[in-house]
Amino acid sequence: MNEKILEMKGISKSFPGVQALADVDIDLHRGEILAICGENGAGKSTLMNILSGSYGHGDFSGEIWVDGHPVKFQSTSDARKVGIEMIYQEISLHLDLSVAENLQLGTLPRTRFGFIDWPRIRREAREALALVGLNLDVATTVRRLSTSQQQLLTIARALIRMVARKTPHSTAESLYFAPNAMARSWVLSPISANRISRKDGISASMRPLYQKIVFWQ
Repeated sequence: MNEKILEMKGISKSFPGVQALADVDIDLHRGEILAICGENGAGKSTLMNILSGSYGHGDFSGEIWVDGHPVKFQSTSDARKVGIEMIYQEISLHLDLSVAENLQLGTLPRTRFGFIDWPRIRREAREALALVGLNLDVATTVRRLSTSQQQLLTIARALIRMVARKTPHSTAESLYFAPNAMARSWVLSPISANRISRKDGISASMRPLYQKIVFWQ
């Protein structure tokens, strides 16, 4: 059995008049792809919001363990520190900025003279897009992309963030090793039950069928 890297134990969450989750347990092992399936209102989003820190410790009952240690996330930033990245169905991109700018917005690398390093930004953007199989001109404005392309761009942005956290002083070349650095495990959620049997189905290529993806570094 592969190493267990994530456990959610006895997770319960209620809202006024509604029991969204009741004593839910999940185990995730290294290299595993886990799909959380269910009908609307089954609690899939609530469970993933707990895992990604959107609902902080104290807003639910139960425990989350990472690599054999209990964790208490109070925010999504706390979850990101251990390599959990949430991608929502609602795309959050700056439509009038380029693909490259969206990928590194807020962390734009600079030259030793303090100027924005555009050649590096474009180079790293191309490498990040290659990780998700997206062949685009990185200077393209995001508004011109299809919805599925925007979803893949959002996934690529999450991968870049993980590389940056894992290797803060990484060069563009380090992105080539991102699949090994990132692919510890995946939690995909939610995938509506009526889509499971589609030809695209659940696949490692991460086609934009999924409404939410939690990346686990």
